[in-house]
Amino acid sequence: MRPGILFVINDLQPGGAEMFMFRLAAHLQDRFSIFILSLNPENDDEAFVAAFQDQQTFQRISLPLLKEKGIKNRLFWRYRKSRGYSGENFATKNCPDR
Repeated sequence: MRPGILFVINDLQPGGAEMFMFRLAAHLQDRFSIFILSLNPENDDEAFVAAFQDQQTFQRISLPLLKEKGIKNRLFWRYRKSRGYSGENFATKNCPDR
């Protein structure tokens, strides 16, 4: 059994970070099992991913909570609220001219 490497990326859209990740994975796939976690799978470009799956062996993994956009937004909102960065509160704290 080979050791694994997990790449975590915002989404799989054509871009520099994604291209670098796929090139790095191609070089490492002989020695490691490659796993990719997209934090925003609803934004993934499936044609872009398919082009690399033909050349490489990697497994896409998902977390159940990431599939529900409402859950992600709620968690993000709660984090921002706990830090005092929500709505008017954020604007009045950080924009003195308001």
